[in-house]
Amino acid sequence: MKQRVEGFTLLELLIVVSILSLLAIIGIPSMRRAKMSANEALTKSELRSVQQAAEHYRLELGAFPRALVCLAVYAPCGQLPPGCPCLDVEFMDETLADSVRAGYVRTWVPGNPLPVGSDGFCLQAVPQTLNLTGTRSYGLDARGRLGAADGAVACCASGGQLDLQACPLLR
Repeated sequence: MKQRVEGFTLLELLIVVSILSLLAIIGIPSMRRAKMSANEALTKSELRSVQQAAEHYRLELGAFPRALVCLAVYAPCGQLPPGCPCLDVEFMDETLADSVRAGYVRTWVPGNPLPVGSDGFCLQAVPQTLNLTGTRSYGLDARGRLGAADGAVACCASGGQLDLQACPLLR
């Protein structure tokens, strides 16, 4: 009488591995696209939040900040970053002032200097790793205009202006 050996055959194991590989091939790109979409939606939302904070800052001081960090810093006057006035209020959460957030690198381009700040700004967000963390670049100016372009594009021009040729307005 033959003894029965328990376990899986090589063929059964190959079939299971093949099925799991097929599921991974189908699922990973979908997850990557969903993550990029989420990064882009969060970036656009946070750019608008920063614009609102900058507008509150302008109403308080009569000018826009020279640096993004000025909107989020609340520290004793002697410990403030250069160019930030001494205030007893913070205009936004400090995490929104991070230069890299949600897979995007953010750059603040101030407008022309004024005694307490600048006359405008442009905030641009470029994917940290193109086609992995995002596919589009964004720029938002002091007037609240949001522009976008495919690829890693500088959306802000000098003087704190949104470059509408490089980054046309979103509708």
